[in-house]
Amino acid sequence: MDKDEFRKVMVFMYKAFRQEPNEDEFETYYLMLKEYDIDKIKKSAYNLCKTSEFFPRIKNIIEGMVEIPEERLVAEEILKIAEDSNYATIESIKFGHDITRAIVDDIGLNRLGLMSPEDLKNTIHFKYRDISPVWKRCQMENREFLTSSTNPMLKRANQTQSLKNLL
Repeated sequence: MDKDEFRKVMVFMYKAFRQEPNEDEFETYYLMLKEYDIDKIKKSAYNLCKTSEFFPRIKNIIEGMVEIPEERLVAEEILKIAEDSNYATIESIKFGHDITRAIVDDIGLNRLGLMSPEDLKNTIHFKYRDISPVWKRCQMENREFLTSSTNPMLKRANQTQSLKNLL
């Protein structure tokens, strides 16, 4: 991220919250946020200026950058995937969101087509509740969100865990 661009965002926040610019504070914020996308930081900072009473903490800016898709939208996408039997593998599907991919991955592509729409909706609801906080945390920590279909090590770990559950 360009430090001068970030400085503009900080100056905007200082003005919005009627605070004097502070170079030490600027350096701390830059150090903690430099790995994030400047456009997401801008959007979060501007939204916080509209809604916050006090100067935002770094955590507030990071939280503001994370936009979780609505459960309804994830469910609609999965129901469409379940209706379409042309998908041979999970890799052949173009997912709209990582959470959608993780839920489909967790349910299993074969099981997806066999479930009734009502059972599938219920399953999606509970999977969404389990997966979305993990996805959000990965986003806040600027870490990659991995599923067993995107990482072979996780697939083996899930299979091992399933075997342990059977014993």
